[in-house]
Amino acid sequence: MIFAQTRARRQVLTGDRQMDLLVDRVLVGAGVLGDPDPAEFGIGGVLRLRHHESPLAREPSWVPPPGGFVNIGRSPLRRSRPDYGHSIAICAHNITFDCRQYDETLSASSFRGATGGASEAGRRPFGYRVGDHRPRAPRARARGAAMSITDRRTDLGSPWRRLAGALRGAGDGLAGWGLVAPVVLFFAVVFLVPVGLMVRWGFYRQLDTGALSDGFTFANYIRLFSVDLYRKATWTTLEISVLTTVVSALLAYPLALVMARGPALIGRILTVVVIAPMLINVVVRAYAWRVILANGDQGIVNWLLAQIGLGPVHLLYTEWAIVIGSVHVFLSTMVLPIAAALGRIDPAVEDAARTLGASSFAVFRRVTFPLSLPGLAVGSTLVFSLTASAFVAPALLGGNFVKMLGPLVQEQILSVFDWPFGAALATLLVVLVMGVNLASVGLIERRLQRKMKGAR
Repeated sequence: MIFAQTRARRQVLTGDRQMDLLVDRVLVGAGVLGDPDPAEFGIGGVLRLRHHESPLAREPSWVPPPGGFVNIGRSPLRRSRPDYGHSIAICAHNITFDCRQYDETLSASSFRGATGGASEAGRRPFGYRVGDHRPRAPRARARGAAMSITDRRTDLGSPWRRLAGALRGAGDGLAGWGLVAPVVLFFAVVFLVPVGLMVRWGFYRQLDTGALSDGFTFANYIRLFSVDLYRKATWTTLEISVLTTVVSALLAYPLALVMARGPALIGRILTVVVIAPMLINVVVRAYAWRVILANGDQGIVNWLLAQIGLGPVHLLYTEWAIVIGSVHVFLSTMVLPIAAALGRIDPAVEDAARTLGASSFAVFRRVTFPLSLPGLAVGSTLVFSLTASAFVAPALLGGNFVKMLGPLVQEQILSVFDWPFGAALATLLVVLVMGVNLASVGLIERRLQRKMKGAR
């Protein structure tokens, strides 16, 4: 008999019927009436049952005997194997017994705990007394069908598939399109039209008179990839954006974890600390770091290093100066999505993993962190995009010594007045940011899909 203590709702899917068990401590095991081999548990409370060992599958009309006991024991944590045909998934926290093939729902008062004797395996089982039930005809279900909580709560399809599903759910035919048409139109006007004009200007050439050439030309893009300055600026933009994203994620995840799981007072204080810098203008914040990282005796950091005998260090007008300033500017953009993702994780999922024998580190590595990946992906996408297109931090902290695409676009449009080449630089920046973001999100979605399929 395999049971585990948890506070969660369990969904049991047998070969031809479905039962919902909402219990406080019972995780239904491979056998109720007998003592079969132990079932194997998957992390997060997913249980796979052998078809021939389960009385529920062997006798679809089986109901718990009135006043009967269900022994409860403990099973070591093991990974579920794909040849097990049925699964149990966590749904919600409740203490009721709801079975779809019964006419009535028994409340928590119908359960009376009782202590049973020791089992042959040396466990310390205990049980629940189950009241009377009135069976009815089971609902039709395809034999061998199985479902887990990931089937109902998680949609890991492509963004276009999710959009199509939203349109189908909104209504049939023109009714569904009518609901989303204003949003699509607004998006097209404020984003697609300006981007399209920018891409078009990149194929013109500016004449000495200031006018644009009549025909399309690839001269601007050839210049982008043939001049060493712009090739190096593209690589520097990628490097600084990736470093800023990684450092921000390393600093933001512990903060978000404390905000979401720590005491309420500490969480509120950290929320204020994280959000408060967003109220200060980015120019002021970047200039403050310019004062802190100034070279020689004028910088605060170099003055402290001189006091302890480490001497001055060249910090300002370097790539790391831009990374430090960008992390401070965009850290809150990383913290908030991660904290939101952690707050949406059901504590019962982690409790089930601990009940099944997982250590705290294993729970974090195999349950908490994978479930928080969507928030981490959102934060990383925002930080990478904002850093790659930033202008203030690279201009104040990098100066003329570190070239990035953002300041170069500003220079070509407002200083040189070469709008076609500036448009080509901006197009390169947009393609670069969108390509990296789409690739990273795709990798995360495929990773989550593999993990979810492995847990079923």
